[in-house]
Amino acid sequence: MERHTIPQLKVICKQYKLKISGNKTQLVERINKHLKETAAAKTIQRVYRARLIRNYNNFKGNHLRTKCVNETDFYSLDDLSDVPYEQFFAFKDVGGHVYGWNIASLWNLLIRTKPGEKLLNPYNCQPFPTDAWASLNSIFRISKALKINIKSSLDVDQTYINSFESKLLSTFQHINSLGNYTDHKWVINLDFNKLHRFLYELKDIWFHRAEIDVNTRNLICFNLPFVNYNLNTVDFDTLREIALTTIINLVYKGQNEEYQQLGAMYVLTALTIVSTDAANSLPWLYASAV
Repeated sequence: MERHTIPQLKVICKQYKLKISGNKTQLVERINKHLKETAAAKTIQRVYRARLIRNYNNFKGNHLRTKCVNETDFYSLDDLSDVPYEQFFAFKDVGGHVYGWNIASLWNLLIRTKPGEKLLNPYNCQPFPTDAWASLNSIFRISKALKINIKSSLDVDQTYINSFESKLLSTFQHINSLGNYTDHKWVINLDFNKLHRFLYELKDIWFHRAEIDVNTRNLICFNLPFVNYNLNTVDFDTLREIALTTIINLVYKGQNEEYQQLGAMYVLTALTIVSTDAANSLPWLYASAV
C-alpha cells in the first residue's frame, strides 16, 4: 500500500467511502484498518451464515427424508423423493413416527382449517406437535435471511387436475393391465358420503369380510394401506386424496403381479358397493360383496 501515490490512495479511499483528507501515512493507515475490519466482518458473516444453514437444515428435517413412514405428500401426492429441497419438511411425532411433507401442502392444510378447529395430521388424525409449527416458523424466518424462495401455497385447481385426476387415471390403467376392465370415473363420480362408504367397505373387506390372513395382507401391502382420518374435519378434496392413496397402496405395492391383482380385486369389490356403474360392469364382484 505504501508504494501507491497520494492521488492513488485517495481514489482507493473514495472507493471504500473513506475520508480522503490527511497525509500519505494517515491514508495508508485508514485503508489498512478498513481492510482488516472488512475481512473480520466477512469472517463473522461466513460463520453466521454457516450456522443459519445448519439450523435451517435441522428445522427442515432433511436428514429424516429416508425415515418417513409416508412415501408421498398427502396433498399433492408427489413422491417425497421428488419434493424439492427447499419445499421439504419432516418431523417426528410423539410416537416416534416420521412424516414428510411439501411445505406448500402444509400451508394449504393450515388455511383450510376452520378457526377453533384443531389442526390434525391427516395420516393419524393426531394433533400436530407444537414444535413442528415452531420449526416451520423458523424455516420461513431463516429462508428470508438466506434468500431461499419457499413456495407457501399451491394452485389448488391445478394441483387437483394434475395430481388427482391424472394419477387416478394412471392407477386405473394399471388396474386394467392386471386383467380388468374398469373406468376411473367410478371414483370421480362418488360424492362425499359414497367416497367415505367406499373406504369403510374396503377396510371391512380387508380386515374382516374377505378373511385375508396376515401373511397375504403383507404380500399385498406390507404396511397398512389405509390413511386414518376424522370424518368430522376432513373435506371432500382431502378425502379424495386419501382414497387415491389407499387405492395406490393396494394395487402397486404387491410383491408380484398376483398380489397386485388381489389388491385390485378388493378395491373393485368395494367400488361395486357404492358405484352403480361399477356394479353393472362387474356383477360377479358385486354379488360377492352383498
